[in-house]
This record gives sequence, structure tokens and C-alpha cells, in this order.
Amino acid sequence: MIRKKIKLIIIIITIISLSVFLFFFIFLPMALLGPQPQPLFYIFNSDDDSNHIVTVEIFNSDNISIYYESFVVQPDNNIVIDRGFDWCPKHMFYWFFWDEGSYTFYVTLDNTHNESYHADLYPVMSVWIDVYSYKAPLYVGAVTL
Repeated sequence: MIRKKIKLIIIIITIISLSVFLFFFIFLPMALLGPQPQPLFYIFNSDDDSNHIVTVEIFNSDNISIYYESFVVQPDNNIVIDRGFDWCPKHMFYWFFWDEGSYTFYVTLDNTHNESYHADLYPVMSVWIDVYSYKAPLYVGAVTL
């Protein structure tokens, strides 16, 4: 009789432990973070008159360049750059595989204006690059979901 009670208690504890694990590590992150990570960065051209060339270079915490690309942004237009698989796998459980780290974004506008932005990127965070906004010719900041 006591063995049956001990087995029942062990089964109940196992079911509760499994339920807690599923809730906190699968269902809760999926509910809070969504099924896909946010884009890596956005580029917005708030200038109404002309195209601009925006160059983005990203360095990891070891000061190694991991991304370098130039974009031509049309007036009143934007560009959205998604995270590649190296940044964050594109599937429902991406928070298990996320490589956290510090990154520095170096942004150059038309080879004249330079800005840098240091960020600890997480799947719910994107870098925002605004060209000719109300603040300055070039503004770099972060957006969190």
C-alpha cells in the first residue's frame, strides 16, 4: 500500500515537473516572444528629396566584422534586413539557439556622416537607422518588441 502511494506521488511530481518545464521553456517564451525573431535592423529614409547611400558594418564582441553592406534608400522609403540563420534560427524555438552577445553597428551616410551604436541584441530587439529625421542627418537607436 505504501509503495503504491510512493509510486503515485512520484508520478504526480513527474507530471507537475514536466508541465512546469513545458510552460516556462516552451509555451511562455512562444507567447511572449512570438513565433519569429524581429528583423536585425531597419533603415528609414525620412528625406523627401533624394536617395541616400547607407553603409552598415557590424562587429561582434571580439571586434571582428561579421556584416558589411551598402544600401541605396529611396526618398520616404525603408529597408528591412532580417536576421540570417547565423544570427538566430528561423523556427518556433529560436530562443533555445540564440547566441547572445554584444554587437557594434557602424553606420555611414553618403560617406559623410558616421554613427555607431553598441547593443546587446536579443530576438525581440532591432536596430533602427533613421536618415534625415527630425533629430539629425543620421540617427541610430534600438527598438524592442
